[in-house]
Amino acid sequence: VRCCLRATPHNYVFGPLRQIFTLIFLQMHAIHQVLLYNCASSVRRIFWQAALAELCGIALDFGHILPRLFLHNKLCNEVNMRQALSKYIPNGEILMAGIYATVQESKINAVFKKYRCIEGKLIPDENAGILSLVKGKYAEYSVYLGITQSDLLIVECNKNKYYYYYYEYSNETDIQNMDIQALSTELNWEDIGIRFSLEDVQSCDVKKGRMGSVLCTLTMKNGTYFKLSLPESAAPNADMPHHTEYREAILTRLGGDA
Repeated sequence: VRCCLRATPHNYVFGPLRQIFTLIFLQMHAIHQVLLYNCASSVRRIFWQAALAELCGIALDFGHILPRLFLHNKLCNEVNMRQALSKYIPNGEILMAGIYATVQESKINAVFKKYRCIEGKLIPDENAGILSLVKGKYAEYSVYLGITQSDLLIVECNKNKYYYYYYEYSNETDIQNMDIQALSTELNWEDIGIRFSLEDVQSCDVKKGRMGSVLCTLTMKNGTYFKLSLPESAAPNADMPHHTEYREAILTRLGGDA
């Protein structure tokens, strides 16, 4: 126990995990001192077998977490972010700021004219009327968040195979405060709710989160909302040198105050 405790570096990048390990080791050491003087050797043997099983469980959990940490570093890369956002930048504009963030919950409202909904796609149809679509997710997912001169971009950067969006659509809709979209090409459901006009932002309510993060509830005029978490900095060893600067620029443009 003493060797393991000393081997835990003080600047371990996984701070919370290190604290958990340290606490467990200290508890095990304290219990061992009690057992040493008050229990028979057979009881002490059973305790150490149980402790070994607990450590094996922690090791398995760590093996599950480690790949996610490597993926996190891959996502927190400014080149990858710019490539993902560049597909949705309006003609004649540039990306002013972009960061990695997470969405805790989202609901996107959209109204389309002369479209029919068929097998996860919106198909143009001159005989169709008004189609209302709701796209939402009640699970955390990673996004690249960016702004141009006139638009807000929210692009999912790590699609989770376990948590999906839910979709609702209807031909009966209240179009008050809704921007009716009339396009001439097919549109996949997954491409809905990526680009928003900054003029459509109704409010950006922020509060401080854990470890320097900013929690931002972004609401649009048509009822669309995103509950975002903007980290204070990118992951350790991540290649996003302008993260802090860009986060402040985005919050300022959205009307939030960190």
